[in-house]
Amino acid sequence: MLWTFLVLVMINYICDYPLQNFFLAEWKQKSNYALFVHCFIWAMGIAFGLHYFGIFAWWKLIMLFIGHLLMDGWKCRGFYKKMGLSDKASFNIDQTFHLLQIAVCLI
Repeated sequence: MLWTFLVLVMINYICDYPLQNFFLAEWKQKSNYALFVHCFIWAMGIAFGLHYFGIFAWWKLIMLFIGHLLMDGWKCRGFYKKMGLSDKASFNIDQTFHLLQIAVCLI
């Protein structure tokens, strides 16, 4: 189970950063469509990993997508800044939530 979690965490980091180029990272700050595309890419990456390990379920994909959309939406629309949080704090909150989502998928 630990190996599965670690592989899914690596997929998280690959899909959340390298597969999101600079253009998409900037565009999702202003466009709901770009935010949707980013969250879909991330959720599908995790879903492929779940499928590889034989633990995929549709509810997991939906939870991953909606959770990522909410968290990144809050971050991209300045919700954390309005709360007075630094970029580092918002990054840590965002990644912690994504790791919790992955952990829920292992249940």
